[in-house]
Amino acid sequence: MFVLFSTNPYHGHFDPMKPLAQALEAAGHRVAVASTAGFASELERAGFQAFPSGIVPTEAWPWEEPVTRAKARDLISIARRVAAPDLIVREMTDFGAVVAAEALRTPHVTMVGGLSFFDVAWWRQLVGPDADRVRAHYGLAPDPGLRHLYQHVCIDTTPRWFQTVPPYRWPAHRFYRVVLDPHPVRAWNRSARQGTVPLVYVTLGTIFNQRPRLLRTILQGLAISAVDVLCTVGNDMDPQQLFPDGGPANIVIKRYVPQDLVLPHCAAIVTHGGFSTLTGALRHAVPPLVIPLEADHLLNARRCVHLGIGRTLSASGLTPAAVRAGVETLIGDPAYRSHLQALRWTDRAVPKIQRAVFLLEELANRGKVDDTDRRPAAELANRRLTILCRHAAQPSAGAAVTAAHPPESPHRVPATRRR
Repeated sequence: MFVLFSTNPYHGHFDPMKPLAQALEAAGHRVAVASTAGFASELERAGFQAFPSGIVPTEAWPWEEPVTRAKARDLISIARRVAAPDLIVREMTDFGAVVAAEALRTPHVTMVGGLSFFDVAWWRQLVGPDADRVRAHYGLAPDPGLRHLYQHVCIDTTPRWFQTVPPYRWPAHRFYRVVLDPHPVRAWNRSARQGTVPLVYVTLGTIFNQRPRLLRTILQGLAISAVDVLCTVGNDMDPQQLFPDGGPANIVIKRYVPQDLVLPHCAAIVTHGGFSTLTGALRHAVPPLVIPLEADHLLNARRCVHLGIGRTLSASGLTPAAVRAGVETLIGDPAYRSHLQALRWTDRAVPKIQRAVFLLEELANRGKVDDTDRRPAAELANRRLTILCRHAAQPSAGAAVTAAHPPESPHRVPATRRR
């Protein structure tokens, strides 16, 4: 089975997809990821085959017409020139992938993380007629109600207790949890103080990070000896920009660090409240101080306060003293972390993301899904073997396309990595 993932060029959008992609590879399936040419090197460093597609959403939002049109065009080209995927898996802001999948008559899967981004009514307000104009270009019927968004499978990795959308609102809505092994703290934590003082992680993600004044205010509030601080500013920002003459001794500033390498060791996080960053913090029971900026940030912040697992501050008029007080409260009051740990305990009943592999195999094989991922493990294993044997005996259309037209993308991993 060939599964093509599609994402906009942001770590915050692709990183939540990685566990599923890795689980599919571990099960013996071929996986590739389509994103912009500039993001291809990031995907390759993560160990995936990469196909350049789409444009960088600079003057347009990821869901607006120019971005949707370019992504749909390039995904269809990949399918026709390189290999026709059995499934397309998209992150929830990638509307071009939905159009391409329908034009190719390929089942598509949506990966969801967050609150407002999941609701069709919310998307209708943002997308408007843009998607229908792109659909018309490929001979697809209008879909003003956006009913096609989640018509096959919707994989929701938002903690079920955090999600406000009613569970299983759509027939193929499934919750899964991501379980990651803890990693040791690396060189960003000062070795002389390692493990002796709380570690605070500061990040505005990889989309809303171009706010040096806001970051400087946050870090000035944490320039105290009581905590160590790791701040990431994104690959498109110079860390020296924050403190040209040298920053406080307890603060380390990096361009990018995979958050799952550091969050297991944090006592608190200061964040804008983006869905990827916040979900990671909740997964590791790290109380957040949320400073919402745009998009779904304010909804996420309010949800944290409502559940008693975090605090929020306004970016307008923010002072170092307010940041310091907020972080000290999160660290000093054990109720925040204990509430998080109690809520996280309820996630144990949610299947691990590896179980979603069975669901996707069923979707590729039958074009629809049932309760596959909830059946006993032995039955699922037997069904997987049957599906894999069937695919081996009857090569997909993608195999024929590949034989006639060898892959032309320069962004490829060695053949030993490909399935």
